[in-house]
Amino acid sequence: MFKWLRSLYFKPKQKLTAPEEFLLEGIPADWAGPLTVIGISFALFSTCWLLIAKRPTSERLQNKYRLRHADGDSDRYYDPVSGQSHRIFKSELATRTLSIIHALICTFGAARSLHLDKKLTVDTLWYSSQIARFYFSISIAYFGGMTIISLVAYRIYGALYSIHAIASFVSLAILVFAQQFHYYGCLGLLWEASTPFLNVRWMMREYGIRVRLLSIVNDYALLIVFGTTRILFGVPILTSFWFELSAARRSGRLGRGHFALLTGLILTFTAVNLQ
Repeated sequence: MFKWLRSLYFKPKQKLTAPEEFLLEGIPADWAGPLTVIGISFALFSTCWLLIAKRPTSERLQNKYRLRHADGDSDRYYDPVSGQSHRIFKSELATRTLSIIHALICTFGAARSLHLDKKLTVDTLWYSSQIARFYFSISIAYFGGMTIISLVAYRIYGALYSIHAIASFVSLAILVFAQQFHYYGCLGLLWEASTPFLNVRWMMREYGIRVRLLSIVNDYALLIVFGTTRILFGVPILTSFWFELSAARRSGRLGRGHFALLTGLILTFTAVNLQ
């Protein structure tokens, strides 16, 4: 009688033997969706980057890094100092094109999340929106790739770009897997609205596109959007976020290490926005 009851309510767990089973057993079930979106997004971003990176090297890059023709292939260049392939040095167009695509997706996603999920504005720290989480997962794939590129091609992108990519990746990992701070995460993604104008400006200068009206309109749009989203609203938003985190820390809802990490990220994004 008692053995039968125990068999009903205390069923023995299935014995795991292979290491792959142990690995999957340790992954939380609610991570499956985001990990799938991250994997697919990373594959698509990587494919696009590799295709665009085949474009001809511009004269500016040739002169700046003193690239030389590879023997037997007039379209391939290399750096005589480091020996790096020309693809590393001409990857900037691919990187900037992807950043435009990502900016359009994530700003749309952030605005859509704030519009559809009204609870985000009610509980600004702890409420988790699955709509926003979907777009955060796409964004983490993008910044994961940008982190790799910025470190491999550090000579091209420099410290600031690498720090921005790493800080964004860490922040999005917290948003996706800890499922916290989704309201402020959406506001942060809206800052990317200035990215297309910034990259169009670079492309026009890089390839000598001299359309005066387009250049003037783009420059004014960049000034207005960047100044509005990243400075006029961006800095106060980060300040408000820090004060809310401080209150959560005092009430014991936020650990010391977590608070220190988030404070460091807030200071990093403030510096990037004010650069």
